Amino acid sequence: GRVGAGQVRRIVFSVPKGSLQEWMIYLNDSAIDFKEDYSFQAPALFLTDSDGLSLALVETDVIKEDKDILGFFGIELLSEKPDETLNLLRHDLGLTLLYVDKNYYHLEMAGAEKHRILIHREMTARGRLGIGTVHHIAWSVPNKESLENTKEYFDNKVKVTDIKDRKYFQSAYFRDPGHIIYEMATEGPGFTVDEPFEQLGNQLMLPEHYESKRDEIEARLPKLNE
Repeated sequence: GRVGAGQVRRIVFSVPKGSLQEWMIYLNDSAIDFKEDYSFQAPALFLTDSDGLSLALVETDVIKEDKDILGFFGIELLSEKPDETLNLLRHDLGLTLLYVDKNYYHLEMAGAEKHRILIHREMTARGRLGIGTVHHIAWSVPNKESLENTKEYFDNKVKVTDIKDRKYFQSAYFRDPGHIIYEMATEGPGFTVDEPFEQLGNQLMLPEHYESKRDEIEARLPKLNE
């Protein structure tokens, strides 16, 4: 893949306050290259995974005894039309524009987690999807009725796919004016449709069209219980 417009540039995770020093020691011991910088105006470590995917660990105000990742913090977006991407995120998806600086639009999501999004204000060449890139951003909607209403709303603005049945959820996809792909996905029915909650993770579940290749697939997987 080639990172460019229409993609997520970097995935950012949150870590506890004061934990970056421990993370630097850990990354050095693990022979993982990184650099110190700032993300979302907070101290951060930038690194890439083995496939070239750009990641960051950003320090938050949450105090914990260990350095463990707290969760998802936000993303950086690259758009062919940054102003139009901004307009869709604000006026159609309900994000709040916090402020604007020389390089980025800073937005905040409406959910309880207050996840953040940066949009690069500079237009960039379109990327090519593949290894080391992010295909799309998924947004949750409560149920299929809400998904249908959301699809109907966006059908008047952009080209939206038909609703896809993914067994554990239903979803529809569209591209924003900056070529970024969005998925609208229902929160249910969830993974308990084919096994009880207490047994989740004990078996490998495959889509029906891959069942004929189960032996081949399982032979390639690491043995997690050894």
